[in-house]
Amino acid sequence: MDSSIKKIIILGAGISGKAAFQLLEKLQKAPLLVDSKEGLADSEENALLHLDPSLVKSIIKSPGISPNHIWLKIAKQKNISISSEVQLARRFFHGKTVGITGTDGKSTTTSLVHHLLSSQIKDAELGGNIGRAFSEFCLRSSKIAALELSSYQLEDSENLRLDASSILNIATDHLERHGNMDSYIKAKCKIIDKKNKNHSFFTTLKTWNQISDYLKDLECKIHILENEDFDPEISKPYKPIPGSKLTKINFQNKFIQTPNAKYSFDDFNLQGNHNIENLGIAIMIAEEMGIQKENIQSAISKFQGLNHRFESFYKIQNSNFINDSKATNLHSLMAWLKDYPFAQKKLILLIGGRPKEEPVDCLFPIFQEFNGTIFVFGEASKIWRQELIGFQGKIQFVDKIEEALIHIKSHYQKEGNQACDVILSPACASFDQFKNFEERGNHFKDYVKTLFK
Repeated sequence: MDSSIKKIIILGAGISGKAAFQLLEKLQKAPLLVDSKEGLADSEENALLHLDPSLVKSIIKSPGISPNHIWLKIAKQKNISISSEVQLARRFFHGKTVGITGTDGKSTTTSLVHHLLSSQIKDAELGGNIGRAFSEFCLRSSKIAALELSSYQLEDSENLRLDASSILNIATDHLERHGNMDSYIKAKCKIIDKKNKNHSFFTTLKTWNQISDYLKDLECKIHILENEDFDPEISKPYKPIPGSKLTKINFQNKFIQTPNAKYSFDDFNLQGNHNIENLGIAIMIAEEMGIQKENIQSAISKFQGLNHRFESFYKIQNSNFINDSKATNLHSLMAWLKDYPFAQKKLILLIGGRPKEEPVDCLFPIFQEFNGTIFVFGEASKIWRQELIGFQGKIQFVDKIEEALIHIKSHYQKEGNQACDVILSPACASFDQFKNFEERGNHFKDYVKTLFK
């Protein structure tokens, strides 16, 4: 390396790594890309050779890189700073920034926020962990950006100086990366600019009760979303926080009441109470960012949702096929399953793939009352078999999604016109049989359309 200038090393040539590298090249900062497939070879020998504090300014780590990676271990030993691509990009973006995280619902809510912002702000940006890396558009003179931020991105981000942030929910996830729930929650909480009085933080009452012990002496503005209907999952009653603002959801009458206005969600296209909570958070953020009530209300009915997130894509008479392949953990499955109207229609559920480190027993109470059939496929069909064997008669174990769909077609031909939903909501990672959840969802949709045409 040229010893006349300190280098910034980009570790990992994924989407965010390449975006960070291209940004630094534009800024003539002489970055060095390290990866196993391109750039400088990712090896311990090269790490020992190139990680010289007199030559290296910092490492920008791609979120997919393990914290235990040899380059990072050596960098820490030599006191070379490590940060995220998001933190790098934030230095150059001069518009307002909104960051959204949580175990589930991040993509939907971030897209909803962007949708509501765009009803009034024509150059609103969308990115982060969805679509484009922040570095791709941080040099634009856009007025505002809505960013989805994962725990992997946040763990290396010290203070993003966001104008607004939200933690939607917290459940067991990514413990193979973070080690325990304590570390996972601490990573999520990095999204909040805790000591900034102009920063606005948005969350639900349930989530506030989960994370409040990690948020002592907050000086930012706090906005709480409360469900007016009884929620047995909320373990502690809401106690007003000095200076906080409260928004309420009324599911019975289908409206959301903020401190400023009432919004109807009668014509909102997304199903499930969890999506109404996502809408509530998005409305609160849009209001705080200055979007007028009439623009928010008008935009609510125009949001169509995301691919692979409870995507209704095919119908045959009274049967509806839904692709929820983005549900990669049990919490995401439970978000809609606990409210499913079993009394009104039958459900054929496909779950499976590579299970995460989560106890499957959270499904037992619902499976007791389950009206329909559950197909368990992939590695989960072996790993979960002993725990789920007690639900024989309701559960079938298969190797692949195709096998489940062939069984479903045979059953459909016998049963006829009974109202039914066929839903792929795997609650598992896809990596046992697919590259990612998108490939899994597209395979499911294509096979359904071919088999049932």
